[in-house]
Amino acid sequence: MFDRRSYNQGVILGGLSELYKATKDTSYTTTAKKIADAGIKKLTDSNGILHDPCEPDCGGDGSQFKGVFARNLQMLQQTSPESRYAEFLDRNADSIWQADRNDQNEFGLDWDGPYVGPANASTQSSALDAIVGALST
Repeated sequence: MFDRRSYNQGVILGGLSELYKATKDTSYTTTAKKIADAGIKKLTDSNGILHDPCEPDCGGDGSQFKGVFARNLQMLQQTSPESRYAEFLDRNADSIWQADRNDQNEFGLDWDGPYVGPANASTQSSALDAIVGALST
């Protein structure tokens, strides 16, 4: 069964990327790509923007979930590049910057906007994980 919280897929992507780096066994990146593709398919809207089912009320830790996915997808992308992952990170970063940012450059929870505050350390770091991921690909 597919767990619909993005951080679960994200953590696995990071772990499999590290296992590949340690062993050079491509079965780890093959599995990671299947998980990444499933996560992107099941957790994005029609515009390709990542969402968690807890939105708009994700509580104290739920607002960090998408950042975990983005950060570890970036790791997979650096380990075994695919244009679809670079495009995914770019699309989400662009949406965050254009639609989920207030006039003080604070980021909210819903990456396709509109910005709904208040921003906090979790929403900020999660959005920045996606932006950094896009910039590093």
